[in-house]
Amino acid sequence: MYQKTLFAIVSSLIIFSMSVSATTITAQADSFVVASSPNSSDGSNSELRVKNAASSDGSSNVNLSASRKIYIQFNLSGLSQSIANASFSLVDEGGSGGNPVSGLQTFNIFGLNDGVSGENWTESTLTWNNAPANNTTSRSGVTSSATLLGQFTINGTGNQGDLIQFSGASLDSFLNQDTNGLATLIVSRDTFHSDHSGFIHTFASREHPSLAAPSLNFDEVAIPEPSTILFLSIALGALFVRRK
Repeated sequence: MYQKTLFAIVSSLIIFSMSVSATTITAQADSFVVASSPNSSDGSNSELRVKNAASSDGSSNVNLSASRKIYIQFNLSGLSQSIANASFSLVDEGGSGGNPVSGLQTFNIFGLNDGVSGENWTESTLTWNNAPANNTTSRSGVTSSATLLGQFTINGTGNQGDLIQFSGASLDSFLNQDTNGLATLIVSRDTFHSDHSGFIHTFASREHPSLAAPSLNFDEVAIPEPSTILFLSIALGALFVRRK
């Protein structure tokens, strides 16, 4: 009985020596890039706009498509612990543009690979032509400098104020691989619209006057010092030897 009690106590110490704190970080920079205005920046806009549509002349010329991709940058430099249970949040701004759409609309979330050129982009200079990992010949794709983390869906046009959240092991892994304190997420619409002047999905940017900015919510997990784990492991080992 004594050994069982001591075993429970030591096991609890191992668990509780791992501290967890909930953390929220809002975007330090966000913008969108537009294929039809490849050298223009939109970093001061209160909306983040995303679109995947046909070209105005029906050709394969992406620069005539007015397609848009979203870039969101987070500052992770103040973190010193491992990240777990991460969730990326956007607030639906209501959308704009031409004919409304119906049915599920699918969106891609990419993570810009750590340390690639252009990772320190700024709102005032980001364009379709210079955005890191942007595949300038694709309405919704990126280059090998970014990794697909997953997808989310919106029913039709969505509703203003709706909270969009994305989470999963891929997001945790992406954030934990950061080495320079910068993490960029790229959002594109996977669903293609044949209507060139069709609907644009929009989300609140950090400049929005009333809706919440893009954010990351996660747990910071402090792993015990190796010496602490070693001491507790020895204690557990002694218990097992004694029981034999």
